[in-house]
Amino acid sequence: MDINLGDMDGTTLAAMAKKAQPQVEIVFATAYNSYAEKAFDIDALNYILKPFDPKRIEQTIQRFLKKRGQESSGKALAREDEKKPISKVSINSDKKMILLDISDIVYIETGKRACIVHAKGKSFTASCSMNSFEERLKDSGFFRIHKSYLINLEYVIEIYPWFNNTTCVKMQGYEKEILTVGRNQIKELKQLFSM
Repeated sequence: MDINLGDMDGTTLAAMAKKAQPQVEIVFATAYNSYAEKAFDIDALNYILKPFDPKRIEQTIQRFLKKRGQESSGKALAREDEKKPISKVSINSDKKMILLDISDIVYIETGKRACIVHAKGKSFTASCSMNSFEERLKDSGFFRIHKSYLINLEYVIEIYPWFNNTTCVKMQGYEKEILTVGRNQIKELKQLFSM
């Protein structure tokens, strides 16, 4: 931007632009060195005097790219933080909220009017639907093997045949429990374990 713009000087216009769009970068290209201090007061990226020195222009371009790169990296890191899923799930049980580490949940089963969450030897009754749990945990290594069971694949220790052509899974820490796999889920479950 030049300093001399006729009715308005470039520093006034630059200040207005910065106020409207703080992320805009401004480089002054002018024959007037007396405005340099004012230009940097409004956070100009650079102030280049005429006649232009190609090295100075190259430095300005590099400064701009570096600054934009840092901002982009910062935004990318912020987006990564936003993408990170929360590693806990809340369970409303007995008029209180219990926070469980998702990695501690072995499996969830439907009960009479609620779900029962089995987490490393403890069980919690949750007033949440199985569909809600499935939606919340779908990207955390859980798989719905049956309308009544949602399992953490990390805890599966055995997949075995059962009566009447049914299949069951055995879960670590819950070896005595019989968790049947729905007929429509058997193929997908086996594919998850490359069987």
